[in-house]
Amino acid sequence: MNPFEFHTGYPATPKGSQFLTDCPFCEKEGHFFFNEKHLWDCKSCGVSGNLPEFLRKFYAALPNNIEKTSHFLSDLRHLPVLPIQHAGIKYNQANDSYVLPTYKNGKISNLYKLSQIEGKYRFLCTPEVGHTLFDWPEIIHKEIWVTEGQWDKLAAEAITTGKEITCIGVPGANVFKQDWCQVFADKDVVFCYDNDASGKEGYERVIIKFFSAAPQKPKSIRFIDWEGKKEKYDLNDCFKEHHKKSWDEVQSRLRTYTAPEGTVVVKSTIETVEADMSCNSFEKFLNAFKEVYHTTEDMELALVFVLASIYSIRIDGEQLWIRLIGPPGSGKTTIAKAVSSSDQVVLKSTFTGLFSGWADDKEDDPSLIPLISGRTLVVKDADALLRQPNVERIFSELRDFYDKDSSTAYRNRVSRDYRNIRSTMVLCGTNVLRRSDSSFLGERFLDYELRVSQSDKALISRKMMQRSLQIAQSQASVSPEIAVMAAGKGFISHLMQKEMTTVVDMKTQDTVIQLATLAAQMRTKVDRETYGRGEITFSPVSEIPTRLIGQLSKLVQCAPIILGETNVSQKVLKLLFKVIRDIVDPTSIRFRLCTDLCEGEFLPSELVQSTGISVNTLKRELEDLRALGMLAIKNGPGSRPGTKISRFTLTDEIKEGLALLGV
Repeated sequence: MNPFEFHTGYPATPKGSQFLTDCPFCEKEGHFFFNEKHLWDCKSCGVSGNLPEFLRKFYAALPNNIEKTSHFLSDLRHLPVLPIQHAGIKYNQANDSYVLPTYKNGKISNLYKLSQIEGKYRFLCTPEVGHTLFDWPEIIHKEIWVTEGQWDKLAAEAITTGKEITCIGVPGANVFKQDWCQVFADKDVVFCYDNDASGKEGYERVIIKFFSAAPQKPKSIRFIDWEGKKEKYDLNDCFKEHHKKSWDEVQSRLRTYTAPEGTVVVKSTIETVEADMSCNSFEKFLNAFKEVYHTTEDMELALVFVLASIYSIRIDGEQLWIRLIGPPGSGKTTIAKAVSSSDQVVLKSTFTGLFSGWADDKEDDPSLIPLISGRTLVVKDADALLRQPNVERIFSELRDFYDKDSSTAYRNRVSRDYRNIRSTMVLCGTNVLRRSDSSFLGERFLDYELRVSQSDKALISRKMMQRSLQIAQSQASVSPEIAVMAAGKGFISHLMQKEMTTVVDMKTQDTVIQLATLAAQMRTKVDRETYGRGEITFSPVSEIPTRLIGQLSKLVQCAPIILGETNVSQKVLKLLFKVIRDIVDPTSIRFRLCTDLCEGEFLPSELVQSTGISVNTLKRELEDLRALGMLAIKNGPGSRPGTKISRFTLTDEIKEGLALLGV
């Protein structure tokens, strides 16, 4: 559900590239438009803006029924009226819900909807906004109480009435964002989480994962020990049980936090990993990697490929964008993390677009492009991009971004304009990426597939077990994973200081041109009718492989730098051949058919038997190959006098290219 339907309760219908619904401000039916970027306007009353402006205007437009609402919620939760009134909760009659605003620097940053679900009232976050603190205060006292949820925050405010204590709620025990740490810097922090496993694990996670890595840490950390209380007992229960004496009850249960024995507190955020500057060669980095992870030959070459992409930012020309493809557990995320601590790399789980139209009092551009310009964007879960409702817009932005000039404008008069952008990209995902329509991206990515044998799977599992035992038994200050990240950061730091010295001989240049031409032909899709017999609609034209030649040229220039070489070695050629094979997809029907056709001249019936491809599919594939100019037809006499028979093979040019790949 989009944010507008979520709060208004008015269903929206598609209207071209936008959506149409009733206006929540003037109540005019069918006059309120909004789009996927959450820009909106009413053709009747003329109001417009972005999503933050909608949230502020929507809350302001709700009837001022705070006093009546606060009394109802006070009875519901057995809490004093005053803290609820201060929270500013309003009743929204349109969808029978209550609306809670959250603030940052005095401005509404989010609206939570309190609705009755299966007999219980629950706070729901505005879709596509993300969780926020309850609240981000302008004035922060020396002592901060951190509660689990809004109700406990209100209970905390009731308990601490008259005391110089700031009460802040987090959306749940398992929800805490790195940038929230700044609120707690040099403060006395008290965690007031629920009496359950999630509560205990929640605040320990915050302390170990976030606070330990924050540049400015809390002055002290305490927690409420609910020992002897029922499961899920919380601050709200404490107030209901003790009322005016709840302050004394809490004080008697405060404990200073100490990490459990054996817990390794490390700088766990990517930004704070210290570089291992002794790692000054790929060999040393690879050895550090092998100490922690079982490493296949595919993984080793993939590391070279990714590092080449990172280094290539220094060179003009085509941008070296990579799709790292493999099943779960094949090592994609491992490789991504190994390089992610470098200042040259921006690691994202996924993203929803390159631009942002967010406008606030600051002049900072919150778009993704300024963050990744001059750096490498590594996306751990690129499959999620294909699940985005705005996937076509995302890939349209990527096409412009690849071409180094990109711009957009929003109705709130915010415009973004970027020129001469240089950035590389690594998308990590499964074969879903390969199965997607590659025309989305105009063939701007080079593919690399990580393949894992059954024996490798067993060795990976064994290495994982050894690493887990090592972490549990170790008293070291740095975990094995962090050590690899530190080595990666150190090596990339050395790498970016190296000058381009690679000599690419004429033979290698010819090989690059030949393989680029082959790959361009092999991956060209033949357009067919989507109805009837599915006939070819027009003669296909293979892409002119200029972009591909530019990318592969960069690869054979940069890969030797990674390896500490000055010439294109056999290892670099092996990487080149691997990339070409994965671009054309060796698992595809077309590749399988071409592999057989390399062996000689065949009748269609013989190809059906050797390939296992159905007659109809084979017919279509042969038609495609012929249309692309890849198929050679040898006509000869048939078994009966006066008849002819056609045998099929590949053109000599295609055979020569495939032979280079070992086909």
